[in-house]
Amino acid sequence: MNCTVLNNIVRVEGHKRFDIEDMQIKECPVSLMLEGVEITKSVITSSDNESKELWALGYLKCNGIIRKFDDVSSMDINENRVEVKINNRHVKNICNEPISVTWSTSPGIIFDSIRWLGSTPLFRATGGTHVAAIFSPEGERYFGAEDIGRHNAVDKVIGFALKESIDLSRVMLMTSGRMPNDMVAKTWAAGIGLMASVSAASADGIETAKRANITLAGFVRGDRMNIYSDSMPKRIEC
Repeated sequence: MNCTVLNNIVRVEGHKRFDIEDMQIKECPVSLMLEGVEITKSVITSSDNESKELWALGYLKCNGIIRKFDDVSSMDINENRVEVKINNRHVKNICNEPISVTWSTSPGIIFDSIRWLGSTPLFRATGGTHVAAIFSPEGERYFGAEDIGRHNAVDKVIGFALKESIDLSRVMLMTSGRMPNDMVAKTWAAGIGLMASVSAASADGIETAKRANITLAGFVRGDRMNIYSDSMPKRIEC
């Protein structure tokens, strides 16, 4: 894995010390340039170009700069920079209308989808990543991504959906991270109607989910979860 490194560390168990080799995540600083102007800078996991491309596409989508993959006319990627030119620039006013979808899913599909997050390779090797994934309401996994930042992981899966022309109105977003206002707003901007996490939502995140008509579920662990915002019509049918 080119995004990890092995270090010699000391592990303490009880009152004993052990010299062991341990794996950690490497950080990759990257700037996103739009028409020659830096619009954001982040630290992402993985230095490969595909990860940078998906991160950039997701960020542009969630910030209302593009709506579809074809809005990007060119993308030049190097070690620490992604240079983007676009055909049509859209305004940021993207979170206006509540999300309206007619599909529903079951608790079992939510539980199984969230359970998959704990099986990803970088998390199992290092314990140092957040994980995000998009699934169909029937439980088909389209794509999963790992990153040191929870926002970046979500951007990557949304970027994948954009690139592969996956209908985001028929997608469920699963994540390992907390769900504060900015994360829920990102989901709203993408047009995703259900977000679930192993972690908690904030009060502001819940309020945004209610305004957006997003089903928001947290503490999804084992066979239980908290539904903070139950959309209409209900998307989780028991």
